Amino acid sequence: MLRALSSIAEQAVSEPLHEGLGMLMRIFHRGNELRTARLADPRFAAVDVDALVRDDLRSLTPIGDGAEDLTPVPHGDTVGIAAVDDHGVAVSLIQSVYHAFGSGLIDPQTGILFHDRGAGFSLNPASANVIAARKRPAHTLMPVMCTQNGELRYVLATMGGQGQPQILTEILLRALSGMNAADAVSAPRAIVGRQAHNSTRDSVFIESDTTSDARSSLERAGLPTVEVPRHTEDLGQANVVFATAGGRLTAASDPRSDGAAIVAHFARNRRTV
Repeated sequence: MLRALSSIAEQAVSEPLHEGLGMLMRIFHRGNELRTARLADPRFAAVDVDALVRDDLRSLTPIGDGAEDLTPVPHGDTVGIAAVDDHGVAVSLIQSVYHAFGSGLIDPQTGILFHDRGAGFSLNPASANVIAARKRPAHTLMPVMCTQNGELRYVLATMGGQGQPQILTEILLRALSGMNAADAVSAPRAIVGRQAHNSTRDSVFIESDTTSDARSSLERAGLPTVEVPRHTEDLGQANVVFATAGGRLTAASDPRSDGAAIVAHFARNRRTV
């Protein structure tokens, strides 16, 4: 999957993302299957990362085959923050109490709400994520930073449940094609998998302002689509900071949520002797 994404990223510099959207969704459909079937706490399950990377995406399984994805759909229980200072120190932070706004249990002394990450476990003994003592459940949190030649370029954080890797990839591909931060974040989005209510792992959600070229690409890929409103929060909410080679920073917050982006300039206090 990583090789295929790298190939698409190379083409993205000269080709619009919408022309390859169908293949991108097929890649993530396959990636979702691999995640469900094989990914688990490596202390308890053998996770062959090289085997996952080598997976042959030219022989994708047909839509409808494969393991069932029981990942809960996203809800308003996650915060993503991207920040960079003028020294190049960067932070991508995601905090989540997870499905249904946490476990519903509150510590009576501190008022801390306990998370519900145990929902990522399975009761199926054959599952890589079968519940076990001291085992970490599969989760969706994915803070991201990208560098080029050792220098910071992109800092991204997004909410969006199982769709987080897809959201981040689409934003980065648009950035590589030359889009600015605001346009890359607000552009029409597509996500495959259990991203909203009454969906299946094969559902491909597209926003209503998705271009005709992108729709045609999905149709050629044989993917069933579900149209949702433009800038719906169901397709995630991202916050990003882009840095140029000269160190200039720009930031954007997703119009799908109530976040904000700020680039602040502070005068340094100078001492003269």
